[in-house]
Amino acid sequence: MTIPSEVNRSGPYNGNGATKTFEYKFKIYDPLHLRVLHTAPDGTDTILQHQTDYTVTGVGEDGGGSAVLLVAPETGFKITLLLSVPFVQEIDLENQGAYFAEVVETALDLAAMRDQQLQEEVSRAVKLPASADASELDELVGDILRLADSADAIDTVVGMQENIAAVAEVTDALQTVSTNIDTISHAYHGTLEARDLAEKWASNPHGIIVTGDAYSSRHYAIEARAEAELMAGVTARFSGGTTKQFLVKSSDSDYDFVWVTIETVGDMLRLDYDPQGIGGDVFDLANMTGLLPVAKVDGLETALGDYYTKSEIDETVSQRDTAIAEKIARGGDTMTGDLRIQNTGPSVTLIDTDNNQIRSLHHNDGMIGLVGADGTWKLRVSDNGKVWTSELGDLNDRLENRAMAWANDRVANLNSRWVSRNRGLRNDEGVWHEVPQGAAMTGTYYWTDNAGGTFDFNYVYRYLQLFDPVRGWITAHYA
Repeated sequence: MTIPSEVNRSGPYNGNGATKTFEYKFKIYDPLHLRVLHTAPDGTDTILQHQTDYTVTGVGEDGGGSAVLLVAPETGFKITLLLSVPFVQEIDLENQGAYFAEVVETALDLAAMRDQQLQEEVSRAVKLPASADASELDELVGDILRLADSADAIDTVVGMQENIAAVAEVTDALQTVSTNIDTISHAYHGTLEARDLAEKWASNPHGIIVTGDAYSSRHYAIEARAEAELMAGVTARFSGGTTKQFLVKSSDSDYDFVWVTIETVGDMLRLDYDPQGIGGDVFDLANMTGLLPVAKVDGLETALGDYYTKSEIDETVSQRDTAIAEKIARGGDTMTGDLRIQNTGPSVTLIDTDNNQIRSLHHNDGMIGLVGADGTWKLRVSDNGKVWTSELGDLNDRLENRAMAWANDRVANLNSRWVSRNRGLRNDEGVWHEVPQGAAMTGTYYWTDNAGGTFDFNYVYRYLQLFDPVRGWITAHYA
């Protein structure tokens, strides 16, 4: 495996409302290593989501593959395909562990992909010359911000470039005229400002501020006249009246009063006292006498119309309480049935508030497992039982490779040796003798005297030891 090309992006491709498949010409090892950028006509970029918005083909191929969108982009929209390799290193090489060149090469490929990814972003950045002083960066940023603030003015000047060119031909003459005009203009404008201010102090309409919180002299004159007229009217209203008359407000104005005479003494003690003339109100009799309960006022039920009765309200509250009791409490509860979550990628998010950690139980693409706060798999199990972790990778392959490496190592290092040479003496005929437990007979010799009357039968034995790479030398035994 290698990364034979420096291609690190494909597109932008123009949408036409029909095409859904867009080719990328660089190698990736995982569908999530491809970023699909959807650009609107106004230049707004949106990063599409794998499986939700598109699928990927050609994973692991040197020449790349395709991003297949679920919905074709309309005319005016664009699709751009970029490398998006995570900035992590998940290969764990252990001392005296198995060495697999393909694993190491994959790590090197991912490092090269990240370099290409950074190169693509750097190539789009605004850069200072290599010989520039780093302190010039702040000045450059300031100039850019000032240009952005002056964008509208620049557009206006661009539209006037023909007039500007004509004016440029008489620049020297205009400079002299401009200097003189500025001097005259300052004096003239100063005179105009003084005249305008004087006019405002004298004649600004009522309620119009001249400066700060001060009004014109005309405003204060109008205010003084209105106050004098008002007080004259109030004085006139308070004048007059006869015995047993009351001064009563006749409007919402502060100074509107009239003299009123109560025609009948003791009106407020009458049973049918009705000073506001509301005799047509269904509550009239109860309000005036207090002798008739409100619930029995004629026409009350009709007047209430569509309002609920107490029994109807009690029944509604009971139904609400029953419905609430059947819901799961947000603060914690026990379920006796099954919980079913159904969408394109269901998740259950768990938040450890003590440590501010977020984990999710996620199911998607035939896999279920744990997703970290960064949205990437940490542990997952596929439908066929394969287990994968972000730290160790595919555990099935890892265990198989470790077991094979261990077995090969045991076979390669298998060894044996003989130790503790010794001998045994047998001179009693008809008696069976064995070598000691765990030993093997390695030789014999027979001896007799010259007369043939005595004899000795001797055997030689050794102990056999086997070498285990883990346990060391082990003495062999027989059952």
